[in-house]
Amino acid sequence: INVEWFGAVGDGNSDSSTAVKNAIRFHNNNNRTTFVHGPYDHHRHTTIQFNQGVYRINQSVVYNTGITFKGENSLIVSDLGVETTVLDYGYLVDGNLISNSSLSTQELISKGLCIGVHFDGLSFENINNCINNRGVVWQSMVRNCYFNFCGIAIQGDNNFYFQYRDITIYGTKNGNFNNIGKIILGEAANRIQFQNVQIGSIAYENNNTRGVGIQITDGG
Repeated sequence: INVEWFGAVGDGNSDSSTAVKNAIRFHNNNNRTTFVHGPYDHHRHTTIQFNQGVYRINQSVVYNTGITFKGENSLIVSDLGVETTVLDYGYLVDGNLISNSSLSTQELISKGLCIGVHFDGLSFENINNCINNRGVVWQSMVRNCYFNFCGIAIQGDNNFYFQYRDITIYGTKNGNFNNIGKIILGEAANRIQFQNVQIGSIAYENNNTRGVGIQITDGG
């Protein structure tokens, strides 16, 4: 699936939010199956492709299981406020995807299992919250991604067998964001692998502490 089939334009100006949402909706409607190991929704895997270009996403885009977001020299930019996540993991309710961002750990667990969500070859620039993987996410990966002048690059709770490979996070002290250049892993983060992850020039504004690149919270 290519986001440009649904109207996305990589010109840096056009808002491609609706197009990306429609690509995810197409995936959900056409690749749904039953997960054989439990009472969870699962999907056959789909690659959602971004061509070379600059894609502006000015609405939070909620995704679910069975997707690779694949870029080819693709840059994601956004005008979203500091409290909103660009790519936000969620769960299905009556065919609609609802963000997991505000749920407690027990609520996240009750929503079911997500398998195989990958981010490959995407760059993010000047965004406070880039990727939220808060949920029971297994066997997933962020690789070949670049985060420049971003706040929270990646946040995940209850992630298992998750890989971070060939990632660069670069940020400087910036009054617009509370956290500059971070990976945050929360409760039950288990069997997480890091390979060639480079984090540099970061700051944490709330307590003026520099150098917090990977933060483990809540006993993760």
